[in-house]
Amino acid sequence: MQSLYLLAGLLALATVVGHSWLGEKFVIGPLLRAEPQPGVLKPNVNRRLVRYVWHLPSAIWLILGGYIFWAALLDRMTPAVAWPLGSVFLVSGLANMAAVRGFHFGWALLFCVTAALW
Repeated sequence: MQSLYLLAGLLALATVVGHSWLGEKFVIGPLLRAEPQPGVLKPNVNRRLVRYVWHLPSAIWLILGGYIFWAALLDRMTPAVAWPLGSVFLVSGLANMAAVRGFHFGWALLFCVTAALW
């Protein structure tokens, strides 16, 4: 059972890399470098806020994925902990699915984390 938890932790960490690095490279970076900036993105503070808000889920997934992996390595992960953590990844995947309205590798990974935890 702990091997599925290890897999969940690794998949969560892979999601972090994909979301943060690829998102910065292909979504947030180009959006915030575009000239001229659309109205709401003209102030520097708004551009910083958009960047930080983009990376917030990655930070949460990093902490949760690291915890899942660590707990699985120590054989300490239990279903009582795994189910609520899986719910976080499920909600994240559903939100991603609703936002992109089509297949996206991100929600597929998030659902795989959920499945491995549950």
